[in-house]
Amino acid sequence: MLFNREFSLSTDSDFSGEDLQTLYSSLNTKKGSVLFKEQSFAGKDYFMASQSLERLGLTSAVAAPKELLLENLNSTLKSYLLVTLAVALIALFAAFIISRAVTRPIDTMILLINEISKGNRSSLPPESFYQEFQVWAQSFNQMLLQLDTYYQDIYQQKLLIKNAEIRALQSQMDPHFLFNVLNTIAWKAQMIDNEEIYEMVISLGSLMKMNTLSRNHNFTSISKEMEYVRLYVYLQQMRFEDKISCDIQIPEQALSCEIPCLSIQPLVENAIVHGLEPKKGKGHLIIQIIEGDDQMLEICIIDDGIGFEVIPDIQSIRHSEKDSHTHIGMKNLDKRLKLLYGSDSGIKITSLPNKCTTVSFHIPRKEFSHDI
Repeated sequence: MLFNREFSLSTDSDFSGEDLQTLYSSLNTKKGSVLFKEQSFAGKDYFMASQSLERLGLTSAVAAPKELLLENLNSTLKSYLLVTLAVALIALFAAFIISRAVTRPIDTMILLINEISKGNRSSLPPESFYQEFQVWAQSFNQMLLQLDTYYQDIYQQKLLIKNAEIRALQSQMDPHFLFNVLNTIAWKAQMIDNEEIYEMVISLGSLMKMNTLSRNHNFTSISKEMEYVRLYVYLQQMRFEDKISCDIQIPEQALSCEIPCLSIQPLVENAIVHGLEPKKGKGHLIIQIIEGDDQMLEICIIDDGIGFEVIPDIQSIRHSEKDSHTHIGMKNLDKRLKLLYGSDSGIKITSLPNKCTTVSFHIPRKEFSHDI
């Protein structure tokens, strides 16, 4: 619509000139301003926007039926609500998917950890999509492997101890009875002035006593271990008369160091029985301990017996029913050393047949705190 006091024009033919003039007088539009109001005329309600055009001396106005605008508004509002609802549903679905993607690995890990706690051993699956979960799973699996290794080590130690106890029980007689008998034999030998038999019986009794006491301990001092070895070597020398000579080379300061019980005697026995006894003529045995710069002790048993044509695989040694003097003691010692100190402390063998055979192992240098 365009109008002033003398002129009126409308795009709607339903509006008469009088209606337009009445409408014009009700607008009261200030010059240069825009007026927006709800207006009733010609029996209908309208939303009206008007502006004064100063240069033309006219007033322009736009009127939209209120009913039509509200109808369009309701339709727009419904569309907006539907779009909002759809966006909310999509957001909830996306949130659920993301939440499940995050919590599913945790739920799986918790389920497997609960199974592990019940004794059903398994490993956590890798979660490559999440680096944090992957690191967690890898760390947990590594911990399981370490626990398995630890339990295997403990099991092996207990198994070796149990086997030793079973063997001891199979051949056990009352130690007090044996000691009393040996003391009686020694006393009778002394009565007839046979010092050699007396010394042998006393040595055998001391050897058996130390062997009995050592079963209740895992470690002893090198000096105490060597007392046991000297008694054994003495009895073997008496047995073979002048066939075997022995040289002990141990630094004074190493005698107070710690060593597993009965770790030198089995190697000395192995050298005598398998190396020197089958040899024709005299044989020589060396027991040597070398102090390294890395706080390690190297224990070496050296003999000039028949030696090995082929160096044996220690762990493949089996007990022989035909031959009681097998290398089974060396195998058990190798297991004990590896369980106590790691794989690098296992027994090593070098041999030149009929010339020189060396059996050795390494242990950390450590002062022994108490003796048996």
